[in-house]
Amino acid sequence: MKSGMSAAPVLLTEPGASFGDGTFQPGCHVTIHGVNNLEEGLRAKVFAWAPEQQLYVVKDAAGATWGLRAEKMRPLQTLELPPGGEWCEVPDGVTVPGGAGLRVDLATGKSFARLLPAGGQPTSGLAEAS
Repeated sequence: MKSGMSAAPVLLTEPGASFGDGTFQPGCHVTIHGVNNLEEGLRAKVFAWAPEQQLYVVKDAAGATWGLRAEKMRPLQTLELPPGGEWCEVPDGVTVPGGAGLRVDLATGKSFARLLPAGGQPTSGLAEAS
């Protein structure tokens, strides 16, 4: 190795007890908080652990990669929707399961989600004006 060059960091990518500090495992979806050069609440996916640096390695949807400490990340939560098709408010920072029906109250800006009726076809909440 040439003088001045450092070795590539060792990255662990297999889940298990030796992966990280136990907070996250590979494949966990997280939001990032309190990092000066990153958008607050940025979503990313954990894919490796750098044991020498004690950093989780994450990648966002654009393919950018960072090393972060666990305290800078929160698990991305998915809203659990009750059966029956009732509309539930979607809190900030929470995702909804794939295939759920969504609506936005334009007066308040709040989002709502529900499980779709049997057959998976959304029902319209629109009525024809008379």
